[in-house]
Amino acid sequence: MLFDTNSLIKTVKDNMNLKVNKIESSNNLVWFYNSGRESYKHEKILKTETFVFRLFIIHNFKNGHMWVIYSNKVKNGDDKILYGSSLVLSHWKIHKENGEWQISAIYEEP
Repeated sequence: MLFDTNSLIKTVKDNMNLKVNKIESSNNLVWFYNSGRESYKHEKILKTETFVFRLFIIHNFKNGHMWVIYSNKVKNGDDKILYGSSLVLSHWKIHKENGEWQISAIYEEP
C-alpha cells in the first residue's frame, strides 16, 4: 500500500527500472513509466539508470498535485541505449484511494 508520496515515487522508480510487470501496474497510471521487458525480449541483459526528484507537492490528504523531474535510460548488455528520457518535468495529479496514493493524471510536454 502507498501510505505516503515517498512510496509513490518508489513505485514509479520500480516501473522505470522494469522491476514491476506492466500488467501488475495497469490499474494505476504508473504503467505509463513502464515500457516493459516484453518490448525487449531479444535483449539478454537490460540495465537501467533512473533518477526521479520530487520538486514540489501540495495535497489535502485526499487529492493533490506533485511536480517531479525524471531521467531514465534502459541499456542492453553492450551498454547501447535502447530508450530513455532526460530531465523531463512532469506534473502529476494524485488521489488517495483506500489509503493508497495513485496518479490520476500526468501532464508533460510532448
